[in-house]
Amino acid sequence: MRAYCDSCHYPKSTCICNSITTFASPVRIFILQHKREASHAKNTARLIRLCIPDKAHIINVSDDEAMARLQETLDIESTAILYPSERSEILEMKAAKLRSELTTLILIDGSWKQAYGIMNSHTWLANIPAYKFDQAPLSDYRIRHTQVANSLSTLEATAYALNILYGCSTQPLLSAQAAMQQYWQAPSSHHRFHRD
Repeated sequence: MRAYCDSCHYPKSTCICNSITTFASPVRIFILQHKREASHAKNTARLIRLCIPDKAHIINVSDDEAMARLQETLDIESTAILYPSERSEILEMKAAKLRSELTTLILIDGSWKQAYGIMNSHTWLANIPAYKFDQAPLSDYRIRHTQVANSLSTLEATAYALNILYGCSTQPLLSAQAAMQQYWQAPSSHHRFHRD
């Protein structure tokens, strides 16, 4: 039976605890995670939780009770959701205004198709002001297969948003992702932007 680290919950042979640095987030972060992502070894949401243990929360969207509790307790006026759609505003253009108003940031952890499904299944999310990126950096997340050239991992999206909104250094997040990737062994066909 494979032994797992009690702290980072990765196999002990790929423990990343030495690469984890915690930091204080100016806002609460709720990551709405598709049920298939919860058990995915390569998902980055748990790295966010390790780096921001006091403010980052992961909610499995299949947990109806947890989703209902979130809906009841959220202050819509001080919450933003990162989700690119036709109604989404550009985060970089609204950063100055949001900086003084925001208390909660919501991200969706899943494929584009899964994220779309989550938004459609939980229609109350459409009441939350949505934002998208206009000048996001190129992704350094190489170990998940995707055909979407400008997509970021959940961790990278979180890091970029916190940097744009508050100017805080999010290197701890990026370092954690880099550490996870260095242990990952997979054929090149599983890597990002691979084409047959």
